[in-house]
Amino acid sequence: TIAISQAFLEREEEFEIAMVLYEELTPMDAKNGTSMVPMRTETSPSDDTTASSSSSAQKQPPVQKGVICRRSTDEAYIAQWGQVHWENQYTKYGVKTIWNWERDSGLRPCPAYLRHCVLASWNCGNNGDGGATKSNSDGWSGVDGDGGLCYDSFLDDTYLVDRKTTIREYLKQFPEVMAMEPPESLRERYGG
Repeated sequence: TIAISQAFLEREEEFEIAMVLYEELTPMDAKNGTSMVPMRTETSPSDDTTASSSSSAQKQPPVQKGVICRRSTDEAYIAQWGQVHWENQYTKYGVKTIWNWERDSGLRPCPAYLRHCVLASWNCGNNGDGGATKSNSDGWSGVDGDGGLCYDSFLDDTYLVDRKTTIREYLKQFPEVMAMEPPESLRERYGG
């Protein structure tokens, strides 16, 4: 059973927290192009059922449980945390929405958080083939070798609010993001 702490819920308060079942990919899965899309259905955080083992001839990786933060809605945030909290955290600073930004809003990622996410995806594991990936063409990312299993996916399959610009394209346009250290108050949390 995975226990979700109140501190985690508060730190990630703008997201819906969901318990999911997943199968861990091996470096060979990534090299062979195995889909990284979860093949299992979601469960609620209180669901303690375990997945049954596969009866197929091939040995399947064990199914595990994990927690993800996923997109939510402003309405769900207010329902979870209350109107007063919403006003204190957002409205009083002129922020009218968390999730309903228009494509042409010009909203850009917080550099410290984006750097943290890029470093986290980099550290998810070695790609296992010992060869170069397209990640090395970025200049800054090739210094320490190849990124992790989810690194290229994060850079190429995550889009800005305009729904056109990938993270990789954004970092090519603003490479200083990766050289920017987080503020002292966030160094431990966003250090990668």
